[in-house]
Formats: sequence, structure tokens, C-alpha cells
Amino acid sequence: MVSDGCAVCGDRVNGARYGAPACLGCIVFFRRAVIKEAKYRCMKGQNCEITFSSRCICRCCRLSKCLHVGMRPDAIQRRDVMGPRKPKEKKKRGWRWGNPGIVPQTINIDITDGNEWKEFTSKAGMLICCQEPLTRLTFAAYDAGIDGKDELFDQVEIRLHPGGSGPRRARRHDVNAMLRCGLMDAAEWGQAFKEFASLNTQSKRLILQDFGFAMMLIDQGYQTIQQDDLELWILQNGTYMCPDYTRGLPTHELPLVDKDKAKLHPCFVAEAIKDVGRPMRALKVDEYECAVLKSIILLSYRNHFTEKHRKSAFSLQTKLINELMDYSKAKEGDKAAERLGAILLLTTNIRCSVYWAYTHTRMHDVFGMMMFDPLVRDVFLT
Repeated sequence: MVSDGCAVCGDRVNGARYGAPACLGCIVFFRRAVIKEAKYRCMKGQNCEITFSSRCICRCCRLSKCLHVGMRPDAIQRRDVMGPRKPKEKKKRGWRWGNPGIVPQTINIDITDGNEWKEFTSKAGMLICCQEPLTRLTFAAYDAGIDGKDELFDQVEIRLHPGGSGPRRARRHDVNAMLRCGLMDAAEWGQAFKEFASLNTQSKRLILQDFGFAMMLIDQGYQTIQQDDLELWILQNGTYMCPDYTRGLPTHELPLVDKDKAKLHPCFVAEAIKDVGRPMRALKVDEYECAVLKSIILLSYRNHFTEKHRKSAFSLQTKLINELMDYSKAKEGDKAAERLGAILLLTTNIRCSVYWAYTHTRMHDVFGMMMFDPLVRDVFLT
């Protein structure tokens, strides 16, 4: 046995390949940070405690601790750019409504005990952490099932030119995969709250019809503000959409552009950039604030909750706002109230963009411009 626990966060040890016993989460985090040459900044004086439940809260302190316990950047081997090999056997993954194994074990956030609430910051970090594996599985599952010749050629081009000269223009399969990803992430996020987890299938479906888009828009908005081009809207997988439909299209495809699709396309993208991208960029919204935004929006669907949970949802939403205020004070000091108000107003902007996202998706379905994933169709378009 290498060690009783991960030297960074205390979780179960997976190996010591980089010089210190570490769990799989910290191994992946360290490798990714080194390969991307990431530069992180701590908001609390580089004095954050890194534990299993709080390791996702501050990446700066987590990386510092990785180095402090003896993890060595020079031990990382760069893999080939062609990506991982396909496994010999693949189990078909499916997601059916009513399946009790849809999501991992529920994280119950009990607001009846004041001491429990003090741990919310850690719980928010756990929510962020639990989303990452599902997102990776969604990308991998969709990448394995390529639909049509154009998607096949796109994938070949991506493999041959993985970096390109910048972000890649989103194709139909990217949009399809990101809609599915947003929906599955929304379901997983919801299951972390007993108010949502206790609902029947139909009530969950009604919430996800709206919250699935909201979750996707927040994630895409965060990705968008990580790059400098103000005309691009970045999807969760790093591909982009632009109000100019022809931007990024190969020259030989320009004469083949669907005029109806080109006319509809700018509506959603321009509204998403205006209502979500620009405000998030101006505020420099971080991952923690995104997590709180998602939770506040989820808890606002109180009319779908049972009578028993409506009061607890309101109380938890209020405590979330108070926690966000404390976080804003640490970031902005005297301007904390102003920042808090601006972030809360983002929920209204996001809801407006949800309307445009739904309309955009519905129009593409009605006019047969795109064949959607069965799960996406079942929830968003039924």
C-alpha cells in the first residue's frame, strides 16, 4: 500500500506516478494544469485548506499543495496528439427516465442545522467536482457515435489538426452533443438537492426543459469569457458559434449554405452574447459564482416542488445569496453589494436567453434542419 490517503486531499490513493501518492482526481488535475501551463490565482491569500470536499474550490492552492507534497512536473509524459485508443469492448450507455441509476448518490444539503450550512462552500465544490466526470463521459460517448459523412470528415480533420489556428467552428454534432451534455449535467446538478431529487419523473422533466438550457448557457458563458474574441460564443467542448454564420466555413462550403439556417442562426448567438456573455465578461464571473447561479436558478422552480420542500428551497436560496454576499466581500470589499446585485440580475438575463435557445432548437426541429439526439428530443422538444 502506497499510503493511507492522497497526499493532497486525503482521498483514496490511485498511484504515485508523479512522485507522491495521490488520488485519481488530483493526478488528473495536476497533469492537466502542467500540460496547459495553467496560471491560477487565489482569492484568499494562498492559504486555503485542501481536503476531499474542498479541493475544487481553489485550484491555485490545490496546485501549490501538489508541488509541495512532491508531485513532479517532469514526471509527466506527453501523449501523442491522436488521442486515446478505443477500448476493445464498449458497453452501450443509455439514459432512461425512471432509471434509479441515472445519477450518483444524492448530496443532501440540510438547512435545519446552522453548522451544516457552514460547510456549503465545500458542498458547492463537490457539485463542481461531480459534474466533471459526467461531462467527460458525455463527450466520449458522443465522439464514439459519429452521425453522417460530414461529421466523419470533421472528426478526421480534428484528429489530423487537433490544435488548428484557434477554436474550431461548431458543427451539428457539436451542438447536439452540447445540448445532451447540458441536459445530463442539469439532471446531475438537480439530484444533489433533495428538493429536486424527491420529485417524480414528470416534475423533473418539466424543470429540466428549462433548467437544462440554463445550465448549458451558464457553462457556455463561462467558456466564452475565457477567450478574447468578443464575437464568439464558446460551447462546452471549446468549439464556437458566431453571429456571422459563414465565419470559419471552408471556402468550398460557402455556396452550399442553407439560407434559412443562416438567417435563424444569428438570433440565438447574438442574444446569448449580449444577455449572458457580455455581463459575465464585465463581472469576470468565476466557477464558484457560476455554481451558485445554477443552484439559485434551480431552487427558483418552487412551484414544481412538493409542499414539504418549498419552504426549505426558499430558505436554502436565501442562504445561497448570503453566502454569495460573503464571497463578494472577499473579492470586491466595499463594492460587494453592487457585485451581488449584478450577479443576481444575471438570472433574468439567463432566462431570456433560455427562451432564445429553446426557440432556436425548436425551429431547427420543425423545419428539419437538424436531427436531434433522442434524449434531447424527449425532454426539450416533446
